[in-house]
Parts: sequence; structure tokens; C-alpha cells
Amino acid sequence: MSDTPLGVNKRKFCEYALSFADVRQALELRQRHQAAEARVAATGDEGERLLGFGQYSKMTWGQLVASDDREHRSFVRNFVLKKTDCVPGSRLQQFQSYCRRRLERPPPPSLPTGDSDSDATDVEDEELLAAVRRIERG
Repeated sequence: MSDTPLGVNKRKFCEYALSFADVRQALELRQRHQAAEARVAATGDEGERLLGFGQYSKMTWGQLVASDDREHRSFVRNFVLKKTDCVPGSRLQQFQSYCRRRLERPPPPSLPTGDSDSDATDVEDEELLAAVRRIERG
């Protein structure tokens, strides 16, 4: 914060600009976008990116693809994945590639439920820890 005439004018201009709802919304969207990109950089997970366009612009890629909502699934399967004229490098094309990768991934193997009569899945904690230590040592 500067008390110079230029600093005062900048503050007044910011106050004036923020009095408009469209400016506030655009600023909020920009801040959300920057925070999402920081999460992508920190975690390496593309699913943290915001869609950034359309009615689901505030949702992350991961939220939209993994959603159980019928409208979200329809948007991904019937619009995004079927779109053939995406501009290379556009957000839509990047999201389309992400969706294809995510949906082509085989589901993770299911864990035993503990309902089986087999003793093969009953492993003591100490045995698991010893196995992890062996793997970590190489």
C-alpha cells in the first residue's frame, strides 16, 4: 500500500472495478484457476484442473469424470468424448484426452471383503510391515 498519488488512484480504481459483479466473478474464477493449477503442479494430478468453460466451469476434471450425477456423465460421454472437431491444444481437447485416459484405465483390483473362508487373506500386521520393509530395501 502506497500513499503516493498513483497508489491512491490504483486503490480507488480497484475498489471501483470490484463494485461490478462481473469483475468480482471473473477475479474469483481466476483465483480458483490459479489455485487449481498450483495443486496440479504440487500433486502432478491433472484431475485437479478446473474445466474452465461451460456450465461446469467451476468443477475439476476429476470431479466431473468421477461424478455419479447423470447430467455430468451425459456431458462427458455424449458431448466431450463424441466431439470430433476440437481445436488442438484447446481446453476442451485437453479435457477430452484426460477423459479418454481416465475411462480407459482398468478399475483398481477389488480388496477382499473378509467374508471368504480362505485364510490366505488373513495376514498379520507384522507380516505386512515386514513385507513393506523388504520392498523398500529393494
